[in-house]
Amino acid sequence: MIATLRLRLMKRRALSAYQEGDFTTAHSLFQRILDAEPGSPGARHNLALTNIAMGNYEEAERLLLQELEDFGEYYPRLRALADLYYVGGRREEANAYYRRCSASDPPEGDVDLLRKRIELTDDEARYDRVKRAHESFADGNRLMQEQRWDEAISAFTRAADFDETNIHAMNNAGSIYLNHKSDPKQAAGFFRRALRWSNMPWIRRNLLQAEKADGDSTKRTGAKR
Repeated sequence: MIATLRLRLMKRRALSAYQEGDFTTAHSLFQRILDAEPGSPGARHNLALTNIAMGNYEEAERLLLQELEDFGEYYPRLRALADLYYVGGRREEANAYYRRCSASDPPEGDVDLLRKRIELTDDEARYDRVKRAHESFADGNRLMQEQRWDEAISAFTRAADFDETNIHAMNNAGSIYLNHKSDPKQAAGFFRRALRWSNMPWIRRNLLQAEKADGDSTKRTGAKR
């Protein structure tokens, strides 16, 4: 019972760290979860996603291909591989996997993103902006780890400007505004931009948290008048 409770709490902490862009902590926790549940596709999948966010592309690909072999074709697995190749500079493979995703009954909220990423990976000229976005995103992650918040926000904003589908850049900028700059209004703006492309539950939760914080701030300001 205690071990089960600890594992449940660890999963919650890992997901929270991932949502806030703290990929180092998330990676450590997801690895511990996978060690405790080696047959769990969810643990392996989440560890792979964290590896992608950290730039550990070879390890992420190994985990995802193993998952695909063990559990078969499934939209989230195909999508994770497509995203891996997209951020890893493998344009043609990304294009092929996004097309497979489009043919695998994707969620309605992902259709626009898949269409846009197929367009971005159709030729090298368009994909060049994606590469520049990835460079800025990597800079943002480094600056965030160094707690250089303003510079990290600038890097994540550049990444989102180069590639409007880069939801992680928008989410990370929003998380910094919410958690370190005490600016929930700016945070909510970034979370809404991310939700334009992906209706991920953790981004929705971040937006709700920002909207609540903004509402509380407005009430406090009004009470002082």
